Amino acid sequence: MADYFGNVPDLVIDKIIEKLPIHMAAQTSVLSKPWRRAWLSLKSLMFEYDFWGQQTSLIGDNIPKLLAIYFFITMVRFTTFVLIFRVTHLMLFLSGGGIIRSTSVTFKHLDKLCLSDLNLNDSGVFHYILSMIECCPYIKTFEISVYSGENVGQNIVGFNHNYKLDHLRKITIKGITGSSEELKLVEHLLAISGSLENLFFRAGRCDTDSELKMSRALIRFPRASTKASIICLDT
Repeated sequence: MADYFGNVPDLVIDKIIEKLPIHMAAQTSVLSKPWRRAWLSLKSLMFEYDFWGQQTSLIGDNIPKLLAIYFFITMVRFTTFVLIFRVTHLMLFLSGGGIIRSTSVTFKHLDKLCLSDLNLNDSGVFHYILSMIECCPYIKTFEISVYSGENVGQNIVGFNHNYKLDHLRKITIKGITGSSEELKLVEHLLAISGSLENLFFRAGRCDTDSELKMSRALIRFPRASTKASIICLDT
C-alpha cells in the first residue's frame, strides 16, 4: 500500500499543521513518519473553546487536558500562547493550588501572550492572569480581552512590584469598562514594563462619560517607560 501521507512535502505539512486546532494537529503524528513530530514545530499554541469540549464546567474531566498543557508548554519552544476561555472553574484550579501555583514554570521562549474572554471581577481569574504574566518574563506582546461579569470572591491582590516585564513592547486590552479591577491590572502593567512603547485599549459597553473618565484615569497612571503611549482604539 502506497504511503501517500509520507510523500507530502515538508512545506505542505507545515502549512496544514498551522491551520489545525492543537488537538487535531497532534493527531496527525500517526499519519506517517514525516508527520510524527511535525506538530511540535508549531509557533503558536492556541487553546480555544473546541479544545475543552462541552464538559468545561467539570474540573475533574479536564485535569488530564490541563496536565497535557503543562507538559506540552514545558517541552516545546512555542512563541505564542493563546487561551480563549470563559468558564472560570478551571481558572480557579490553575490559580489556586493548581498547575500554575504549584510549579516554578517559566516560559522562556514565549514572546506573545494572548488571553481572551476573561471576567476580571472574578478573583480567581484575576489571580490567574497575574500568575500567567509572572510565568512569561520575556513576552514582547500581551493581548487580553475582558468582559464585565458578576463579582466572584474578593480581589485582595498582592502585586509583585519587584517582578519586571523588561521586554514587553505592546499591550492591547479590549472590552475594558473602567472597573477597579481592570484599572488595577493596567496600572500594574504600566509600572513593571520599562520598555513599553504602546498600550492600546478598546472600551467595552459603557457610555461616553464613563469612557472619558476611564481614559483620563489610564493617562494619569505612572509609567515605568518614558516612551509609553496610551492609545484608544476605535470601537
